[in-house]
Amino acid sequence: MDLVKFVHHYEKKTKEMRLAELEEDYRCKNGAPHIEVRSGILIHGAHVYTNKMFRFFQKELMGGIGVRMKEVFSDNELCIYEAVEEGRQRVYEVKFHSLTFDVSCSCKLFESMGMLCRHTLKVFDLKNLTSIPEHYILKRWTKDAKKGIFMSCDKYAQSSENEKSLQSLRLSELMHEGSNVYNIASLSDLGTKIVKGKLAKALRLLEQDMETINLLEGLKTVNVQPVGDIFNTTPILNPPTAKTKGLTNTRLKNNLEKRKRKATKDMNV
Repeated sequence: MDLVKFVHHYEKKTKEMRLAELEEDYRCKNGAPHIEVRSGILIHGAHVYTNKMFRFFQKELMGGIGVRMKEVFSDNELCIYEAVEEGRQRVYEVKFHSLTFDVSCSCKLFESMGMLCRHTLKVFDLKNLTSIPEHYILKRWTKDAKKGIFMSCDKYAQSSENEKSLQSLRLSELMHEGSNVYNIASLSDLGTKIVKGKLAKALRLLEQDMETINLLEGLKTVNVQPVGDIFNTTPILNPPTAKTKGLTNTRLKNNLEKRKRKATKDMNV
């Protein structure tokens, strides 16, 4: 596969992955996953987790049915259990703090993956918890994982006075938010019209903003590459090939052809 074909193949696969991601985001935000049993903690999980992570969460919760718990220590604050899965001999130690709802398990699933294991969920069931403690819901597994990824510009301003860095941070944040909007809007003509209308309105507001006008006036004195030139890039072509010294384009002769040629030379002599 040459370079041009590779780039086209890469762009095609990237487009397919982006479309699949958009479809999954749409299903997460506009549909509800199938819940095996009516349970408060399952309903809470379906509300916060993506569909894929909820299926994993529900599998772990239902797997807790086959976990046998034995309380080995208890006081006003701390409870320690030994958990054994039916048909297995390995013993897991689960610690639960009643005041803070902190829980830990020796299987270390939460530490490695960020999802609660069936042993800890079994303890939650014993303690009659009907929702997942907030500090055990990692944002990267939630439906809102894409929201607010970038650090606030105001917070960044407190740690740096470099205006160029601030502009880069603001641009990254706008590009991230805009990319999500554009991907969804491009799926339909109506969505495209809505976004184009809002962008035109936003541009008019920016043109009326005196602070933006003053900054643009200041940029005119700086030698900056025009925005249009950034997109007028040279198309990607295959790299030029260099001819190896001493190598010809003629086909290499096999041994039979070489013997025939040698015999002909001998006859001519």
